[in-house]
Amino acid sequence: MMVGIEARFNSIVMVLVAYRRREAVEIGVSVVVRIVLVVVGGYAVASGLVALIAAGLPLAAGIARNEAVVLASMLGFLFYLALLICGFSMQRLPRLFLLFAALGAGSLGLAALIGPYGH
Repeated sequence: MMVGIEARFNSIVMVLVAYRRREAVEIGVSVVVRIVLVVVGGYAVASGLVALIAAGLPLAAGIARNEAVVLASMLGFLFYLALLICGFSMQRLPRLFLLFAALGAGSLGLAALIGPYGH
């Protein structure tokens, strides 16, 4: 009788260990995906915002184009830092992906639209 109980206990333990191992792998994959998304996507969004500001400031504020590019480049570091903090603080990965995709596409699209007219 004791052997049957030990066998059942061992099988239950093996199932729990396999479940925890699979759960740990899923968490690890989620962390790697988040890091890649935040680093690459944050860079893309920050560069889009820099392009938008560099193209839009000469039109909106009337400053020289080279000064607008320098100012936008300096602000790009702050944008990237803010996007990194935002990316690692958001809890849901799909929402983060949609946010970065919308910001990146919007800023790069607007920069492409006003780019030829900014000089």
